[in-house]
Amino acid sequence: SVAAFVIAHHLAPGHTPRLLEINIYFVLGCAGALLWAGFWHERVHRRQFETMEAMEAARAAAEQASQAKMRFLASASHDLRQPIHSLGLNVYAMRSWITNPEVARILGAIESAVGAMERMFNSLLDLSSLSSGMVKPEPVVMAVVELQRELDALFGAATRSKGLDLRIHPCRRYIRSDPVLLRKILHNLVANAVRYCQRGGVLIGWRQRGSGLRIEIWDTGPGIPQEDLDSIFVEFVRLGRQGTKDDRGLGIGLAIAREAAQVLGHELAAQSRPGRGSCFSVTVPLVKERPFEAARAPLIKDRVAGAFVAVIDDDQEVLDAMRWLLESWGCHAVLALSGAEACVLLGHHERIPDLLVCDYELASGETADDAVRRIHDEIWPDIPVLIVTATGLADDLAEATAGGYRVLRKPLAPSILRAAMNEALRPTGTLS
Repeated sequence: SVAAFVIAHHLAPGHTPRLLEINIYFVLGCAGALLWAGFWHERVHRRQFETMEAMEAARAAAEQASQAKMRFLASASHDLRQPIHSLGLNVYAMRSWITNPEVARILGAIESAVGAMERMFNSLLDLSSLSSGMVKPEPVVMAVVELQRELDALFGAATRSKGLDLRIHPCRRYIRSDPVLLRKILHNLVANAVRYCQRGGVLIGWRQRGSGLRIEIWDTGPGIPQEDLDSIFVEFVRLGRQGTKDDRGLGIGLAIAREAAQVLGHELAAQSRPGRGSCFSVTVPLVKERPFEAARAPLIKDRVAGAFVAVIDDDQEVLDAMRWLLESWGCHAVLALSGAEACVLLGHHERIPDLLVCDYELASGETADDAVRRIHDEIWPDIPVLIVTATGLADDLAEATAGGYRVLRKPLAPSILRAAMNEALRPTGTLS
Protein backbone atom coordinates (compact mmCIF):
# COMPACT_ATOMS: atom_id res chain seq x y z
CA SER A 1 0.00 0.00 0.00
CA VAL A 2 2.84 2.40 0.83
CA ALA A 3 4.65 1.38 -2.36
CA ALA A 4 1.49 1.94 -4.44
CA PHE A 5 1.06 5.40 -2.95
CA VAL A 6 4.65 6.34 -3.72
CA ILE A 7 4.39 5.06 -7.32
CA ALA A 8 1.15 6.90 -7.94
CA HIS A 9 2.56 10.07 -6.45
CA HIS A 10 5.66 10.00 -8.60
CA LEU A 11 3.77 9.24 -11.81
CA ALA A 12 2.08 12.60 -11.43
CA PRO A 13 3.25 15.42 -13.73
CA GLY A 14 6.48 17.07 -12.65
CA HIS A 15 8.24 13.97 -11.24
CA THR A 16 11.14 12.30 -13.05
CA PRO A 17 11.58 8.49 -13.49
CA ARG A 18 14.97 8.63 -11.68
CA LEU A 19 13.41 10.05 -8.56
CA LEU A 20 10.70 7.42 -8.80
CA GLU A 21 13.33 4.66 -8.99
CA ILE A 22 15.15 5.99 -5.93
CA ASN A 23 11.99 6.13 -3.87
CA ILE A 24 10.95 2.64 -4.94
CA TYR A 25 14.32 1.29 -3.77
CA PHE A 26 13.85 3.18 -0.50
CA VAL A 27 10.42 1.64 0.05
CA LEU A 28 11.63 -1.83 -0.84
CA GLY A 29 14.57 -1.41 1.52
CA CYS A 30 12.26 -0.41 4.36
CA ALA A 31 10.03 -3.36 3.63
CA GLY A 32 13.02 -5.70 3.60
CA ALA A 33 14.25 -4.29 6.88
CA LEU A 34 10.83 -4.83 8.42
CA LEU A 35 10.74 -8.39 7.11
CA TRP A 36 14.24 -9.08 8.48
CA ALA A 37 13.34 -7.57 11.85
CA GLY A 38 10.24 -9.75 11.99
CA PHE A 39 12.24 -12.83 11.04
CA TRP A 40 14.93 -12.05 13.66
CA HIS A 41 12.31 -11.40 16.34
CA GLU A 42 10.63 -14.70 15.54
CA ARG A 43 13.98 -16.50 15.68
CA VAL A 44 14.90 -14.96 19.03
CA HIS A 45 11.44 -15.72 20.39
CA ARG A 46 11.72 -19.33 19.18
CA ARG A 47 15.14 -19.71 20.84
CA GLN A 48 13.82 -18.25 24.08
CA PHE A 49 10.89 -20.64 23.97
CA GLU A 50 13.19 -23.59 23.27
CA THR A 51 15.49 -22.51 26.13
CA MET A 52 12.54 -22.21 28.52
CA GLU A 53 11.26 -25.57 27.32
CA ALA A 54 14.67 -27.15 27.92
CA MET A 55 14.93 -25.56 31.37
CA GLU A 56 11.45 -26.81 32.27
CA ALA A 57 12.34 -30.30 31.02
CA ALA A 58 15.57 -30.25 33.04
CA ARG A 59 13.70 -29.05 36.14
CA ALA A 60 11.07 -31.75 35.70
CA ALA A 61 13.78 -34.39 35.20
CA ALA A 62 15.63 -33.23 38.32
CA GLU A 63 12.41 -33.25 40.34
CA GLN A 64 11.54 -36.69 39.01
CA ALA A 65 15.02 -37.98 39.88
CA SER A 66 14.74 -36.49 43.38
CA GLN A 67 11.33 -38.08 43.89
CA ALA A 68 12.64 -41.40 42.59
CA LYS A 69 15.55 -41.23 45.02
CA MET A 70 13.26 -40.47 47.94
CA ARG A 71 10.83 -43.24 46.95
CA PHE A 72 13.75 -45.66 46.75
CA LEU A 73 14.94 -44.63 50.21
CA ALA A 74 11.43 -44.91 51.60
CA SER A 75 10.85 -48.30 49.96
CA ALA A 76 14.20 -49.67 51.14
CA SER A 77 13.50 -48.26 54.57
CA HIS A 78 10.13 -50.05 54.65
CA ASP A 79 11.60 -53.43 53.71
CA LEU A 80 14.37 -53.16 56.30
CA ARG A 81 12.24 -51.74 59.09
CA GLN A 82 10.16 -54.90 59.44
CA PRO A 83 12.98 -57.20 60.65
CA ILE A 84 14.50 -54.39 62.76
CA HIS A 85 11.10 -53.83 64.39
CA SER A 86 10.73 -57.55 65.12
CA LEU A 87 14.31 -57.77 66.44
CA GLY A 88 13.80 -54.82 68.78
CA LEU A 89 10.61 -56.27 70.26
CA ASN A 90 12.22 -59.68 70.77
CA VAL A 91 15.31 -58.24 72.44
CA TYR A 92 13.16 -56.18 74.79
CA ALA A 93 11.00 -59.19 75.67
CA MET A 94 14.12 -61.26 76.48
CA ARG A 95 15.27 -58.81 79.15
CA SER A 96 12.91 -60.20 81.80
CA TRP A 97 14.20 -63.76 81.25
CA ILE A 98 17.94 -63.10 81.49
CA THR A 99 19.66 -63.69 84.83
CA ASN A 100 23.22 -64.44 83.68
CA PRO A 101 25.28 -61.19 83.88
CA GLU A 102 27.40 -62.04 80.84
CA VAL A 103 24.34 -62.83 78.72
CA ALA A 104 22.73 -59.62 79.99
CA ARG A 105 25.82 -57.68 78.88
CA ILE A 106 25.64 -59.21 75.40
CA LEU A 107 21.92 -58.47 75.23
CA GLY A 108 22.66 -54.86 76.19
CA ALA A 109 25.13 -54.60 73.30
CA ILE A 110 22.49 -55.99 70.93
CA GLU A 111 19.97 -53.46 72.23
CA SER A 112 22.45 -50.66 71.61
CA ALA A 113 23.03 -51.81 68.02
CA VAL A 114 19.29 -52.13 67.39
CA GLY A 115 18.78 -48.63 68.78
CA ALA A 116 21.42 -47.27 66.41
CA MET A 117 19.72 -48.93 63.43
CA GLU A 118 16.34 -47.57 64.52
CA ARG A 119 17.71 -44.04 64.64
CA MET A 120 19.20 -44.42 61.15
CA PHE A 121 15.93 -45.62 59.65
CA ASN A 122 13.96 -42.90 61.42
CA SER A 123 16.37 -40.36 59.96
CA LEU A 124 15.83 -41.75 56.46
CA LEU A 125 12.07 -41.50 56.89
CA ASP A 126 12.33 -37.96 58.26
CA LEU A 127 14.40 -36.85 55.27
CA SER A 128 12.06 -38.55 52.81
CA SER A 129 8.94 -36.99 54.35
CA LEU A 130 10.40 -33.48 54.58
CA SER A 131 11.88 -33.52 51.06
CA SER A 132 8.60 -34.68 49.53
CA GLY A 133 6.85 -31.43 50.46
CA MET A 134 3.99 -33.28 52.15
CA VAL A 135 4.81 -32.09 55.69
CA LYS A 136 2.66 -29.13 56.74
CA PRO A 137 3.75 -27.16 59.82
CA GLU A 138 1.33 -26.59 62.70
CA PRO A 139 2.82 -23.69 64.70
CA VAL A 140 1.93 -23.15 68.35
CA VAL A 141 3.27 -20.95 71.14
CA MET A 142 6.04 -22.66 73.13
CA ALA A 143 8.20 -21.81 76.11
CA VAL A 144 11.89 -21.91 75.18
CA VAL A 145 12.84 -23.08 78.66
CA GLU A 146 10.78 -26.26 78.16
CA LEU A 147 12.75 -27.05 75.01
CA GLN A 148 15.98 -26.42 76.90
CA ARG A 149 14.93 -28.83 79.66
CA GLU A 150 14.19 -31.50 77.06
CA LEU A 151 17.60 -31.03 75.46
CA ASP A 152 19.27 -31.31 78.86
CA ALA A 153 17.37 -34.53 79.61
CA LEU A 154 18.17 -36.01 76.19
CA PHE A 155 21.85 -35.07 75.87
CA GLY A 156 23.09 -34.38 79.40
CA ALA A 157 24.11 -37.95 80.18
CA ALA A 158 25.70 -38.53 76.76
CA THR A 159 27.68 -35.30 77.06
CA ARG A 160 28.94 -36.08 80.55
CA SER A 161 29.86 -39.64 79.55
CA LYS A 162 32.36 -38.11 77.09
CA GLY A 163 33.82 -35.90 79.81
CA LEU A 164 32.23 -32.79 78.29
CA ASP A 165 30.23 -29.95 79.81
CA LEU A 166 26.69 -29.19 78.66
CA ARG A 167 25.81 -25.62 79.58
CA ILE A 168 22.41 -24.05 78.98
CA HIS A 169 21.55 -20.37 79.35
CA PRO A 170 17.90 -20.42 80.49
CA CYS A 171 15.50 -18.42 78.32
CA ARG A 172 12.13 -17.28 79.68
CA ARG A 173 10.82 -16.15 76.28
CA TYR A 174 8.05 -17.64 74.18
CA ILE A 175 8.24 -18.51 70.51
CA ARG A 176 5.88 -19.67 67.76
CA SER A 177 6.82 -22.74 65.76
CA ASP A 178 5.83 -26.30 64.98
CA PRO A 179 7.01 -28.25 68.05
CA VAL A 180 7.72 -31.49 66.17
CA LEU A 181 9.75 -29.88 63.39
CA LEU A 182 11.59 -27.48 65.70
CA ARG A 183 12.57 -30.39 67.94
CA LYS A 184 13.96 -32.23 64.92
CA ILE A 185 16.14 -29.21 64.15
CA LEU A 186 17.41 -28.74 67.70
CA HIS A 187 17.92 -32.45 68.36
CA ASN A 188 20.02 -32.85 65.22
CA LEU A 189 22.06 -29.71 65.91
CA VAL A 190 22.84 -30.70 69.50
CA ALA A 191 23.52 -34.34 68.55
CA ASN A 192 25.94 -33.13 65.87
CA ALA A 193 27.74 -30.89 68.37
CA VAL A 194 28.08 -33.67 70.95
CA ARG A 195 29.21 -36.18 68.33
CA TYR A 196 32.19 -34.19 67.09
CA CYS A 197 33.22 -32.48 70.32
CA GLN A 198 36.10 -34.30 72.04
CA ARG A 199 37.08 -31.71 74.62
CA GLY A 200 35.52 -28.70 76.29
CA GLY A 201 31.77 -28.82 75.88
CA VAL A 202 28.54 -27.66 74.30
CA LEU A 203 26.66 -24.45 75.05
CA ILE A 204 22.98 -23.88 74.25
CA GLY A 205 22.30 -20.14 74.25
CA TRP A 206 20.04 -17.55 72.67
CA ARG A 207 19.96 -13.96 71.36
CA GLN A 208 17.05 -11.72 70.43
CA ARG A 209 17.27 -10.46 66.86
CA GLY A 210 14.47 -8.00 66.10
CA SER A 211 11.19 -9.92 66.08
CA GLY A 212 13.00 -13.25 66.21
CA LEU A 213 14.84 -15.34 68.77
CA ARG A 214 18.04 -17.03 67.62
CA ILE A 215 18.68 -20.31 69.43
CA GLU A 216 22.40 -21.10 69.25
CA ILE A 217 24.35 -24.33 69.80
CA TRP A 218 28.06 -23.72 70.34
CA ASP A 219 30.70 -26.44 70.56
CA THR A 220 34.46 -26.61 71.07
CA GLY A 221 34.93 -29.27 68.40
CA PRO A 222 37.46 -29.34 65.55
CA GLY A 223 35.60 -26.72 63.52
CA ILE A 224 34.75 -26.64 59.82
CA PRO A 225 36.68 -24.93 57.00
CA GLN A 226 34.83 -21.95 55.54
CA GLU A 227 34.61 -23.53 52.09
CA ASP A 228 32.81 -26.57 53.53
CA LEU A 229 30.11 -24.75 55.51
CA ASP A 230 27.51 -24.98 52.72
CA SER A 231 28.12 -28.65 51.94
CA ILE A 232 27.56 -29.83 55.54
CA PHE A 233 23.80 -29.40 55.03
CA VAL A 234 23.79 -31.76 52.02
CA GLU A 235 22.50 -35.25 52.71
CA PHE A 236 25.02 -38.10 53.08
CA VAL A 237 27.95 -35.66 53.23
CA ARG A 238 30.41 -36.25 56.06
CA LEU A 239 33.55 -34.14 56.11
CA GLY A 240 35.76 -36.59 57.95
CA ARG A 241 35.54 -34.83 61.30
CA GLN A 242 36.47 -37.31 63.96
CA GLY A 243 33.85 -38.48 66.43
CA THR A 244 33.98 -41.65 68.49
CA LYS A 245 33.56 -45.04 66.90
CA ASP A 246 30.14 -45.29 68.55
CA ASP A 247 28.90 -42.23 66.67
CA ARG A 248 27.37 -44.19 63.84
CA GLY A 249 25.27 -42.17 61.44
CA LEU A 250 24.35 -41.61 57.82
CA GLY A 251 25.40 -37.98 57.53
CA ILE A 252 21.83 -36.72 57.14
CA GLY A 253 21.15 -35.07 60.50
CA LEU A 254 22.00 -31.57 59.26
CA ALA A 255 20.12 -32.21 56.00
CA ILE A 256 17.02 -33.02 58.07
CA ALA A 257 17.55 -29.80 60.04
CA ARG A 258 17.84 -27.87 56.75
CA GLU A 259 14.65 -29.38 55.29
CA ALA A 260 12.70 -28.80 58.51
CA ALA A 261 13.88 -25.18 58.67
CA GLN A 262 12.77 -24.62 55.07
CA VAL A 263 9.33 -26.06 55.80
CA LEU A 264 9.02 -23.75 58.82
CA GLY A 265 10.51 -20.71 57.12
CA HIS A 266 13.12 -20.42 59.89
CA GLU A 267 16.65 -19.21 59.17
CA LEU A 268 19.28 -21.89 59.75
CA ALA A 269 22.88 -20.70 59.93
CA ALA A 270 26.35 -22.00 60.70
CA GLN A 271 29.68 -20.38 61.51
CA SER A 272 32.94 -22.03 62.43
CA ARG A 273 36.64 -21.55 63.06
CA PRO A 274 38.87 -24.56 62.43
CA GLY A 275 40.54 -25.62 65.63
CA ARG A 276 38.20 -23.51 67.77
CA GLY A 277 34.69 -24.88 67.26
CA SER A 278 31.37 -24.19 65.57
CA CYS A 279 28.04 -22.50 66.15
CA PHE A 280 24.77 -23.61 64.57
CA SER A 281 21.66 -21.52 65.03
CA VAL A 282 17.99 -21.37 64.10
CA THR A 283 15.97 -18.16 64.28
CA VAL A 284 12.35 -18.53 65.42
CA PRO A 285 9.51 -15.94 65.58
CA LEU A 286 9.33 -14.38 69.03
CA VAL A 287 6.04 -14.03 70.92
CA LYS A 288 6.07 -10.91 73.09
CA GLU A 289 3.04 -11.63 75.25
CA ARG A 290 3.06 -14.55 77.64
CA PRO A 291 0.33 -17.02 76.61
CA PHE A 292 -2.31 -18.37 78.92
CA GLU A 293 -0.97 -21.48 80.63
CA ALA A 294 -3.54 -24.14 81.40
CA ALA A 295 -3.19 -26.26 84.49
CA ARG A 296 -1.04 -29.33 83.99
CA ALA A 297 -3.05 -32.41 83.16
CA PRO A 298 -2.86 -35.20 85.71
CA LEU A 299 -0.59 -38.14 84.94
CA ILE A 300 -2.27 -40.88 82.94
CA LYS A 301 -2.86 -44.00 84.99
CA ASP A 302 -1.06 -47.05 83.65
CA ARG A 303 -3.76 -49.23 82.09
CA VAL A 304 -1.60 -51.59 80.06
CA ALA A 305 -1.55 -54.47 82.55
CA GLY A 306 -4.70 -56.53 82.15
CA ALA A 307 -5.72 -54.94 78.85
CA PHE A 308 -7.24 -57.03 76.05
CA VAL A 309 -5.34 -56.09 72.88
CA ALA A 310 -5.96 -57.23 69.31
CA VAL A 311 -2.91 -57.09 67.02
CA ILE A 312 -3.02 -57.39 63.22
CA ASP A 313 0.19 -57.75 61.21
CA ASP A 314 0.98 -59.84 58.13
CA ASP A 315 4.46 -60.67 59.49
CA GLN A 316 4.35 -63.73 61.76
CA GLU A 317 7.67 -62.84 63.40
CA VAL A 318 6.27 -59.46 64.43
CA LEU A 319 3.15 -61.15 65.82
CA ASP A 320 5.25 -63.57 67.87
CA ALA A 321 7.35 -60.72 69.25
CA MET A 322 4.21 -58.70 70.07
CA ARG A 323 2.72 -61.67 71.90
CA TRP A 324 5.80 -62.05 74.13
CA LEU A 325 5.97 -58.31 74.73
CA LEU A 326 2.29 -57.86 75.59
CA GLU A 327 2.24 -60.93 77.81
CA SER A 328 5.29 -59.60 79.68
CA TRP A 329 3.20 -56.47 80.35
CA GLY A 330 0.31 -58.54 81.67
CA CYS A 331 -1.90 -58.09 78.60
CA HIS A 332 -4.19 -60.64 77.01
CA ALA A 333 -3.54 -60.61 73.26
CA VAL A 334 -5.32 -61.88 70.16
CA LEU A 335 -3.06 -61.87 67.13
CA ALA A 336 -4.08 -62.16 63.48
CA LEU A 337 -2.56 -61.87 60.03
CA SER A 338 -5.56 -60.06 58.51
CA GLY A 339 -8.74 -58.23 59.38
CA ALA A 340 -10.85 -61.27 58.46
CA GLU A 341 -8.85 -63.58 60.74
CA ALA A 342 -9.06 -61.05 63.57
CA CYS A 343 -12.86 -60.96 63.27
CA VAL A 344 -13.04 -64.76 63.45
CA LEU A 345 -10.76 -64.94 66.50
CA LEU A 346 -12.49 -62.08 68.29
CA GLY A 347 -15.85 -63.68 67.60
CA HIS A 348 -14.86 -66.47 70.01
CA HIS A 349 -14.39 -63.97 72.85
CA GLU A 350 -17.11 -62.39 74.92
CA ARG A 351 -14.84 -59.52 75.86
CA ILE A 352 -14.52 -56.52 73.57
CA PRO A 353 -10.90 -55.58 72.84
CA ASP A 354 -9.70 -52.54 74.73
CA LEU A 355 -7.37 -51.64 71.89
CA LEU A 356 -6.58 -52.58 68.30
CA VAL A 357 -2.96 -52.33 67.11
CA CYS A 358 -2.81 -52.73 63.33
CA ASP A 359 -0.03 -52.64 60.76
CA TYR A 360 -0.84 -50.26 57.92
CA GLU A 361 0.19 -52.41 54.95
CA LEU A 362 -1.19 -55.94 55.13
CA ALA A 363 -1.15 -58.82 52.65
CA SER A 364 -3.19 -58.96 49.41
CA GLY A 365 -3.56 -55.19 49.21
CA GLU A 366 -5.40 -54.89 52.52
CA THR A 367 -4.67 -51.78 54.57
CA ALA A 368 -5.28 -50.85 58.18
CA ASP A 369 -8.30 -48.81 57.05
CA ASP A 370 -9.87 -51.95 55.59
CA ALA A 371 -9.13 -54.08 58.66
CA VAL A 372 -10.28 -51.44 61.16
CA ARG A 373 -13.50 -50.79 59.25
CA ARG A 374 -14.25 -54.51 59.20
CA ILE A 375 -13.65 -54.95 62.93
CA HIS A 376 -15.67 -51.85 63.78
CA ASP A 377 -18.54 -53.18 61.64
CA GLU A 378 -18.48 -56.78 62.87
CA ILE A 379 -17.19 -56.58 66.45
CA TRP A 380 -17.66 -53.15 68.03
CA PRO A 381 -17.70 -49.64 66.50
CA ASP A 382 -15.76 -47.79 69.20
CA ILE A 383 -12.59 -49.82 69.70
CA PRO A 384 -9.64 -47.39 69.92
CA VAL A 385 -6.95 -47.89 67.28
CA LEU A 386 -3.19 -47.51 66.95
CA ILE A 387 -1.75 -47.87 63.46
CA VAL A 388 1.85 -49.00 63.09
CA THR A 389 3.58 -48.44 59.77
CA ALA A 390 6.96 -48.98 58.16
CA THR A 391 6.13 -46.90 55.10
CA GLY A 392 8.31 -43.93 54.27
CA LEU A 393 6.18 -42.60 51.42
CA ALA A 394 4.49 -39.30 52.18
CA ASP A 395 1.29 -40.25 50.31
CA ASP A 396 0.95 -43.44 52.33
CA LEU A 397 1.64 -41.61 55.59
CA ALA A 398 -1.02 -39.04 54.73
CA GLU A 399 -3.50 -41.82 53.94
CA ALA A 400 -2.62 -43.64 57.16
CA THR A 401 -3.39 -40.56 59.25
CA ALA A 402 -6.53 -39.61 57.31
CA GLY A 403 -8.72 -41.83 59.50
CA GLY A 404 -7.88 -39.79 62.57
CA TYR A 405 -6.01 -42.62 64.29
CA ARG A 406 -2.61 -42.22 65.88
CA VAL A 407 0.16 -43.52 63.62
CA LEU A 408 3.39 -44.98 65.05
CA ARG A 409 6.41 -45.68 62.87
CA LYS A 410 8.44 -48.86 62.76
CA PRO A 411 10.88 -49.77 64.17
CA LEU A 412 8.96 -48.96 67.33
CA ALA A 413 10.61 -48.75 70.73
CA PRO A 414 8.57 -50.69 73.34
CA SER A 415 8.56 -47.66 75.65
CA ILE A 416 6.91 -45.55 72.94
CA LEU A 417 4.38 -48.29 72.22
CA ARG A 418 3.47 -48.58 75.90
CA ALA A 419 3.06 -44.81 76.25
CA ALA A 420 0.80 -44.72 73.18
CA MET A 421 -1.25 -47.63 74.52
CA ASN A 422 -1.73 -45.81 77.83
CA GLU A 423 -3.07 -42.78 75.98
CA ALA A 424 -5.46 -44.85 73.89
CA LEU A 425 -6.73 -47.38 76.42
CA ARG A 426 -10.04 -47.01 78.15
CA PRO A 427 -12.13 -49.17 80.55
CA THR A 428 -12.97 -52.61 79.22
CA GLY A 429 -16.42 -53.76 78.15
CA THR A 430 -18.23 -57.02 77.46
CA LEU A 431 -20.61 -58.19 74.81
CA SER A 432 -24.21 -58.43 75.87
